Amino acid sequence: MIHCTYSKVADCLARHGCDVNQTNRFKETPLMLAAQRGNTDVMQTLILAGCQLDCVDSKKRTALYSAIDQRHVNSFRLLIQNGANMNLTDFKKVTPLMLELLSFV
Repeated sequence: MIHCTYSKVADCLARHGCDVNQTNRFKETPLMLAAQRGNTDVMQTLILAGCQLDCVDSKKRTALYSAIDQRHVNSFRLLIQNGANMNLTDFKKVTPLMLELLSFV
């Protein structure tokens, strides 16, 4: 499930009991990886399958950070529309919004 890039495959895996919140060695979830790639189809599939929006990786970053870091506006928008928390801080005490603002400095 971790590296699935096709929404139909992700949907099939989720329907057959694969853990949509399974993490890799960096504690990244499928949602985080899809957000990094800007793959909103897979993100939507994972969200509909009940994935947790605010899981944190080894740096205490969520999928929102992944979307912002890679400048995937549609991924960011999808996460916000589905209730992702913009106020969670990473290991440096930086929120996703602060990360975006720092990119302009």
